[in-house]
Amino acid sequence: MITLDKIGHLKRFTHVKMKAKSDLFQLIKSLTKSEKRYFKLYAKMHGLHGNQNYLILFDQIDKLAQESEEYNENKIKYLFRDRVFIKHLSSEKNYLHTQILKSLTRYYTTRSPEMELDELIHSASLLYKKGLYQQSLDKLNKAIKFALQNEYYSKVFKIVELKVLLIPQTCFSAKRMQEDYEKAFLNVQKASKIIETQTIYRQLHSKFYYLMRKYGDSIRSSNELNRFEATMSHPLLMDESQAKSRESRSLFFFIKVVYNIMIRDYPKAFELARKEFREIEAIPKVTEKFPFEYMTGISNLCEIALRMGNLPLCKRYLTVLRKINPNSSLLKAKLFYRYYDLSLRINILSGDFENVNMLSKSIESVLKKYKSNIHKSRELSIYYHMAYIYFGLEDYKNALLWINKILQDKTDLRQDLLCYGRILNCLIHYEHQNYTIFFHLLKSTKYFISKHKRMYATEVIFLASYGKLIQNPIFGKQKSFFIDLKNKLEQIHADPNEQAAIEYLNFYSWIKSKINRTPFYKNMK
Repeated sequence: MITLDKIGHLKRFTHVKMKAKSDLFQLIKSLTKSEKRYFKLYAKMHGLHGNQNYLILFDQIDKLAQESEEYNENKIKYLFRDRVFIKHLSSEKNYLHTQILKSLTRYYTTRSPEMELDELIHSASLLYKKGLYQQSLDKLNKAIKFALQNEYYSKVFKIVELKVLLIPQTCFSAKRMQEDYEKAFLNVQKASKIIETQTIYRQLHSKFYYLMRKYGDSIRSSNELNRFEATMSHPLLMDESQAKSRESRSLFFFIKVVYNIMIRDYPKAFELARKEFREIEAIPKVTEKFPFEYMTGISNLCEIALRMGNLPLCKRYLTVLRKINPNSSLLKAKLFYRYYDLSLRINILSGDFENVNMLSKSIESVLKKYKSNIHKSRELSIYYHMAYIYFGLEDYKNALLWINKILQDKTDLRQDLLCYGRILNCLIHYEHQNYTIFFHLLKSTKYFISKHKRMYATEVIFLASYGKLIQNPIFGKQKSFFIDLKNKLEQIHADPNEQAAIEYLNFYSWIKSKINRTPFYKNMK
């Protein structure tokens, strides 16, 4: 078999920007070991072994996916240059993609409750077409019970549609027929009402999620607060009693928990998050049925405990989070982000910066592996906190490496991190004694933050004080300069809104380090 590692001169293709569709590559890359093994069995059962091209192509793309994050079709074409099928590679890839999806459908039929329900409905439909009406009705009765118990409300319409066809064939009295019709349509009405409410919750969640991703973890201005409160004032968000389904309750709690985090009412956020998690924990086999909800519940509690400054509780939740064993690439990516982002921030809050080197290697490697499954806003958070830790360790080279990942990104998401990334960048260059660059960055940073109307008083004082350095750089070497800056910041320290600024960048500890002439991270402890 031809293997990629034996083709040394293929390196010339490595940096070629590929335009070929990478759907098949991405699909194969996402497969678990057990899914790949099942596909091989599926291929054998369905005669794909008769055409070895598909399996050879599968193996080579799988190998390429393990070695690289990007699809390079030139390599594939070179490897199979002597094969006839390479002339119509596109159709071969499409066929293989279809067969993999079919094998996944079969693989998860016995593992997914939704697919189990679909199979019941499909069986009932087949039995009806064969004239086996009572058998079909038995299947549908199981299906309707299963759908309502497992909250697959959208499936109720198809089940009732079939059941309405069966009622005349299986009811031999007018009274029974009327009762069965009424019962069937009562289920439709119940499902319709729940779906209608779910749809409204989804709309509210979408509006809230957009604002959260745009502005970040804190509300800076009355204008931003008004935008959020326009969503929060909806009647369905007054209390959870109107959220009748699991999905509706999940969306309700998400909005309420995150909103209370953003307005810094952490006790209320923790109370709501704990209430939701207790509901999740009560579900039998929850880690199998709802692994994402379980993982999210733990990480939310960990997040709020961290913001409350309760590090022992936060670490306990983090230990539980670490023990979760996800069974899909998507869940692994989410676990990676949540675990490492929280770990970095725990290290920052506790001043334990020295363990970062080991964390850094793990983060770089796993971030590369799961990058396609991690939301941009999550990426930016990892970048910022890595830069922060290296800044605290006075490793300005690595701090710049990580902060530049934010500054070079063209996104307008996480405006909080885009602002603080620029402030941190100023400090990195200042500490690195790149004074010419520092003065230029100071001006552009002040303009950027004021343009976005996201200035905390802490930032105004900090940037204004450092603006004096442009006129007289010698101030930055005088202890009195930092004492004066510290006194000005202390005057606004009691304002709860200004606490958010310190959560992003601990100005006090940094100023203290300049006054005491000690490393920044030691003043965080």
